[in-house]
This record gives sequence, C-alpha cells and structure tokens, in this order.
Amino acid sequence: MTYNPPSYLKRNGRPLDNIFLDEEQLFYRVEDAIIEDGKIPPATIKFPNTSMNREKYSEPEDVLEGKSGHSVYKMKASQARCTHQTDGGDGRITAYDLKPVHDPVEDNYSHTELRLFKNNENRHVTGRVSSNVKREFRNELLRVLSPL
Repeated sequence: MTYNPPSYLKRNGRPLDNIFLDEEQLFYRVEDAIIEDGKIPPATIKFPNTSMNREKYSEPEDVLEGKSGHSVYKMKASQARCTHQTDGGDGRITAYDLKPVHDPVEDNYSHTELRLFKNNENRHVTGRVSSNVKREFRNELLRVLSPL
C-alpha cells in the first residue's frame, strides 16, 4: 500500500522555517515491536539526525506515514535543545549541542531532524560520533519522549 500524504504536508515551494517555539511539539514514530516494558531501547533511536515531524505543519498521526504497528511519541522543541560536554583526556573540552532543524522534503514539509553541532560551529556533525556522546543524547531523548 502506497502512502499518499495529505495536501497540507506537501512542500509546494515553501521556504525553510527554523523558528521553533519552545512549546511546539515534535512527533517521533516508534515501531511497537521494539518497545520493551513500555520503553524504547536506546540503540533503536537513530542518532544523530533523528527524524521527526513538527506540530506547526502536521498532525501527530502524520509521522506514521500510514504505517500500522507503530506509535507516536512526542517532545517539546525546548526539550530537543540540549548540550553535552566531553573531555578528550588532553584537557580539551568539546561541546556538543543538539538542536531541531527544519528539513522539509517534497511530501513532508513538517520533516525535522535533531542535528548535532560541535563547538558552536554553524554546520552539523556529519561524521562518526563517539559512543559516549550517542549514549548521553539518546538517554536525554528517552527521558523527554512520551507516548501520545
């Protein structure tokens, strides 16, 4: 069965909108089969570049894309903004910031990714991320994600 998104999700040339109000909800799809005792296993969260939909341009169920056997989880945009610092062992501190970034695709204008930025750089991290950094951010996301 092919998913046919509602017309309001179509990009239709609309520009990026990276203004996220603190209270705006972000929606995340979770496969029901992986949920263990009501919890999402940390390793199942794709990180970095965690894909979500934003409330400003979609309804919660839109993140399901017509897929059965999945549930919707939510968090506030303010909860998606967090920082973690690591010590490289040589006295250098590296600061990582997680931020929501509007990343629309043609069939989903609401598409957003939680992206990782290093040391206040303007470009997000695209390479490998240490397992400690992944673990810290995944645990933070699990702390704030709640079922709809």
